Amino acid sequence: MFIQTIKKKTSLKIFDTNFKKKILIDFLFNFINLSHPRPLIFVTKCFTGKMVRKTLVIGASFNESRYSNIAIHKLKAKNHFVEAIGLTKGTIANITVNKERILFENIDTISLYLSPENQEKMYDYVVKLKPNRVIFNPGTENKEFENILEQNGIKTEIACTLVLLSTNQY
Repeated sequence: MFIQTIKKKTSLKIFDTNFKKKILIDFLFNFINLSHPRPLIFVTKCFTGKMVRKTLVIGASFNESRYSNIAIHKLKAKNHFVEAIGLTKGTIANITVNKERILFENIDTISLYLSPENQEKMYDYVVKLKPNRVIFNPGTENKEFENILEQNGIKTEIACTLVLLSTNQY
């Protein structure tokens, strides 16, 4: 009955604690093949009543001491849906790091880990994604790019993703 209810895309509100929700969401995502284009977002919405905010990390690194790598781990630990783009293809914390500039849908936040010199080739790509906001992490501040984003109605923040996550301000 429970699986049938999920497949009917009925909103359920039977679990009170976040812990129980997370366990059930993880179970459903890993063991039930839903015929939905984005099963994690759908399942999470069913149980929380909210859409998952999707974050794109641009400048993802496989080096575990790099802040982009740590941010991906922390975003995933806080149950954010994460996409990543880096110099090479691979995985970080079971998140696929793409080399190509894929036009992801429903990006809420972009967390930048590229130096200002390397951002220029990403201007058009980021604007096409139409995120709600772009976070310029320390060392990535770029007034020119900020102006372009603001002219296109995209909010900018000069902040640290890790600090925002650890202080529950993300």
